[in-house]
Amino acid sequence: MIFAAIVLLACLTTSVGLLSAWAGYATAVLPALPVPARLRPHAQLLAGAVISFGLANLGLRAMIAVITPVTLLLYPVAITLVLVALIDAVAPGHLRAAYRVPVGVAGLLGLVAALAGFGADAPAQLLAATGHWNDTTGWILPTLVAGALGIAADLRSGRWGRTASGH
Repeated sequence: MIFAAIVLLACLTTSVGLLSAWAGYATAVLPALPVPARLRPHAQLLAGAVISFGLANLGLRAMIAVITPVTLLLYPVAITLVLVALIDAVAPGHLRAAYRVPVGVAGLLGLVAALAGFGADAPAQLLAATGHWNDTTGWILPTLVAGALGIAADLRSGRWGRTASGH
């Protein structure tokens, strides 16, 4: 019983925190929308709770079936952004290609993996014919190569030689 209460409270506090963060974010970002599409924080909170309740009742298998392809799309982009930001933090500059090129490649290859997760296997099978592709880690090597090319392009254009604070 104690363990069940701990799990219940942990899940409840997490969901309340996420819902309130969503309501605050949506209220801050959505004022640019026309008046009928804009919702007050309480309405955002209620909408988020209703949507979350509906998704929670789909069942674990249905949620995993949807979430897995989405993570195959988002993780390569997120990991690439973090790595490039770390490089940019070590040697700050006006990097453009170092962000755009590898993130674009990671996004494209993540999309291929996500499509395969949803059942559209043709792009993934085409890449698998090279012998260097799988849906979970096939994006890493091409993204690293694209990152090196992006950094080289920024070095060549002089973007990495200038600090971000200077002109």
